[in-house]
Amino acid sequence: MAPAPALFPPADGSHHTWPAPNYVNPETRGWGGPAAVIAMCIVTFGVFGARIWSRFRITRTAGLDDWLIIASMPGLLGLTIATVLALRVYGFQLHIWDQTPKTNITIRQVR
Repeated sequence: MAPAPALFPPADGSHHTWPAPNYVNPETRGWGGPAAVIAMCIVTFGVFGARIWSRFRITRTAGLDDWLIIASMPGLLGLTIATVLALRVYGFQLHIWDQTPKTNITIRQVR
């Protein structure tokens, strides 16, 4: 497999240049990504609630798998919140050439 061009500069000395940064009104990603993440989290919590309700209330046969699912749900909520914050607040919504020095540092801290 050939190395990724972003990791190694071309041997002939030519390189691609980025557009000039636009710090005033940069092009950003919309709400599509965060909306999809939030929607999937809501669906997941709905399925989770239905499963837990049916296993604990209806069949009364909760097992280890149910307890592991319960233990994993706070992590899912945390990852959803972190992803939405990254995509809307911490600079993941900007092109690399539109990163300000502050968001450039923040992105590297988050990653």
